[in-house]
Amino acid sequence: MRVYTLLLLVFGGIVAMLIVAIVPRLGVDNEADTDRPPPRLSAPRVEEADGPGEFRPKSILSPFSAVESFRILSATQAGGEIGDDEIVIGVEEVKEARAYPINMMAEPQQEVLNDTIGGKPIAVTWCSRCQNAQVFNRNCDDRVLTLFLPGLIWEGSMVMADRETGSLWSQVLGHAEDGLLKGKDLAVVPSVLMDWKSWKTQHPQTTVVTLPRLSDTYRRRTTDAKPTDPPLILGMTLGNRSKAWPLEEIRRLSPINDRIGDQALLTVFDVKSQAYGVFDRTVDGELLEFENRDGSLVDLKSLSTWDPATGRSLGGPSTGKRLVRSPAYLIRQATWMQFHPKTTVWGDEAGKRP
Repeated sequence: MRVYTLLLLVFGGIVAMLIVAIVPRLGVDNEADTDRPPPRLSAPRVEEADGPGEFRPKSILSPFSAVESFRILSATQAGGEIGDDEIVIGVEEVKEARAYPINMMAEPQQEVLNDTIGGKPIAVTWCSRCQNAQVFNRNCDDRVLTLFLPGLIWEGSMVMADRETGSLWSQVLGHAEDGLLKGKDLAVVPSVLMDWKSWKTQHPQTTVVTLPRLSDTYRRRTTDAKPTDPPLILGMTLGNRSKAWPLEEIRRLSPINDRIGDQALLTVFDVKSQAYGVFDRTVDGELLEFENRDGSLVDLKSLSTWDPATGRSLGGPSTGKRLVRSPAYLIRQATWMQFHPKTTVWGDEAGKRP
């Protein structure tokens, strides 16, 4: 009987050791809220061989409710609620323009806004950790998603979830990493960062979303700093190719005539609005080259002048035409390279850096 009891104790100890060794590998690496069950996780990455590894986000906060209700005001109605020098995320859809002040989105409870503009359901997102603003089309897989923050981060960046399926999404990639929609992508809606004064000057009929103010950090002086610390870039992916333009290089050399594969691009910086942007430089089937002439953006074919903030032609034979904005976005360089390690960084290419 004693031998039998001893064997049971030894066997039980071995089982307990195995459980301790195995269980931490199965769920989220929790840093907080260990009393609540972790979401479904752990999915291997297959998009880019040298990119981020296994999807194992960390839980750092309790989940936040989806933000779907907020005031939408005209520029006149907003009055002094928003300073002229505050940085906003600007979006245009079907001749409708709207601004989203980053200072009102700079905490997790308001970093994802579910909105509709020009009849298109969008999610306006801001990741304070990686200084990244992205706007997504919420239509996916024949359903309109409602996005929120589940309190998770992955590779130092925001993880989102959708209320309809519980799928988990990388904010940097717009890619479903786990859940029913795993493998799906959210379409990126082009947007721009600029100061409120410039945005409402360029879009007199704009509306603006107002929320409780959470920060006073994101003002014009933020983008004036040279060089940025930490280093910031404009990043863009086209097919399986990625490219990054360091902000200090764009400021120094704008305009930059460039390309990703067969796609001809124009990367610019507008001194007046402090806006950075990437545009398709093919207009009406013609490939254009641009240069800076006495502070004006000019194409060498027609000698028309263009607005680097909006891509509109302001004078010359091309007046009224407009460059199409490409879905490039500002982000910390270290975060971008974590997700896109094979990125070509402008200036590092042979002969590119003057």
